[in-house]
Amino acid sequence: VVIWFAINLISTDDGVAGISGGPDYDCVASVANEIDSLGLETSHLISIGGWDAPHPDASFSGSDYAKAFNEWNLALPRPFDGFDWDLEGNDNSDSEYNLFTSTTLNQMIDMSVDSKALGYIVTMVPAQSYLDVTTSEFNLSLLNNYQDYHSDFYYHGMNCYAYLIVASPQNTFDLITVQLYESWSRANQQLINYQVPASNYLISWWHQMTINNGWMIDFGDNSTNGLRISGKHSIIIAPSCLAVGFSRGDNQGKSAFIWPQDVGIAYEDTEVSLRPRGYAFWNIAEEGGTANGTNATLAFAPSFNEFLNIR
Repeated sequence: VVIWFAINLISTDDGVAGISGGPDYDCVASVANEIDSLGLETSHLISIGGWDAPHPDASFSGSDYAKAFNEWNLALPRPFDGFDWDLEGNDNSDSEYNLFTSTTLNQMIDMSVDSKALGYIVTMVPAQSYLDVTTSEFNLSLLNNYQDYHSDFYYHGMNCYAYLIVASPQNTFDLITVQLYESWSRANQQLINYQVPASNYLISWWHQMTINNGWMIDFGDNSTNGLRISGKHSIIIAPSCLAVGFSRGDNQGKSAFIWPQDVGIAYEDTEVSLRPRGYAFWNIAEEGGTANGTNATLAFAPSFNEFLNIR
């Protein structure tokens, strides 16, 4: 899977639901054709949102945006096979986009459902705090902090993407890629503060996400705020739907970094039926560059393939 970055859902100058932004679409077509010529089956998705990106215009329904996306997509040189939800927060703490409204979340659900009916792949890539197995708490703010870990960092979510999963029809989302590399994430806390070996952490985390009864989230009394569910709901992610998102770290220690070799150890030490569906990384443009503030270089794709053997 290649996820291209990124489009926004807007109101056009004509006052209708539309699409803006995105990569060079001739480049997308050229790269897709080159991969096809190598006989490598690959799905190409387009990301919606990203950090500092606007949330969808509230004037339109999710169904409006599904229709607009389909019409826009089919007119491209090489249409995408689907899209990946990446709506996040904003560096400006006063931004309206540091809060998910019920309208936005319900737009995401309805656009996803309608697009699935049209045959599109629909995925999501929540930051770890947006889908956090360590807590039952839920709110719509993207300005939360952890009292026990870097409490001065106020840009965490609180299981906001869990609402999308619980309130949507079953199997709406084909793949859920959790960004363990979110700044000052729970993964980073375990790896840095508690010195948990990376492979041990991964096994423990994805078991928590995928086996037993999952975990309980309390959506509270949402009868007046437009959400479609309330109260306590169990959430469990099938291993076949879970992917793990990695990055090359940074020189400040704020982004969880795990060497692919440790991912491979966790993969081999996990029962086949419980292994995550896949492993993702940010981003292709940096492949072969240095990692985690060191002079060591890293290319994720060939390193992951050493144990996945899919190419």
